[in-house]
Formats: sequence, C-alpha cells, structure tokens
Amino acid sequence: AALPVLEASFGPQHREVPPALTGVGWALIQLGRPQEAIPYLEHALLIMPDARGDDLPKGQQGIKSARELLEDAKAAIRVGAFAQLQNGTEELAASQHGVDELA
Repeated sequence: AALPVLEASFGPQHREVPPALTGVGWALIQLGRPQEAIPYLEHALLIMPDARGDDLPKGQQGIKSARELLEDAKAAIRVGAFAQLQNGTEELAASQHGVDELA
C-alpha cells in the first residue's frame, strides 16, 4: 500500500522507491512467493543498481540488497522446480513398481 503512495508522491524513479521495492521483494520471498518478488527486485535495480536493504526505513534495515534478493528468488524457484521434478520421478518409479508386480 505504501509503494503506490511513494511513487505518486516522489515519482516512480525517485531514490525513495527502490528500498520500498526491495522490501516488497523480500516480503514475497519470505512468504514463499519468489516468482512474484522478481519484478519488484528487477524494478529496484533498474532505478538504482546499487539499491541496498540498508537504504530501507528504520525497522526494515539489514535485509539483503535487491541484487542478492533477486538471486535468492531465482534460486528458490530453481529449488522448487527441482523438488517438483524429483517428486514426479519418485511417483513415476512407484507406479512402475506397481506395474512390475502385476506382470
């Protein structure tokens, strides 16, 4: 809710916007929604390539930079895709096992 207010007040390219975008990206990753975090983090990097979590308002400082969070989001997506693939392989092996027993 604060991001639209910041963009309307200062403009979408203002230096106050990237920390808010980084904060939204961080929150989405924490919620297990890394795919949704990527556009926010990429937008933050377009405005301010060196945007860091340290630039966030008090209480939100100390989180990683937008660049680090973007890498975390992409890694989480890869891990999730690998887990789904691995789960599918295990299910296939289990179904094959059942077929072998019937033969």
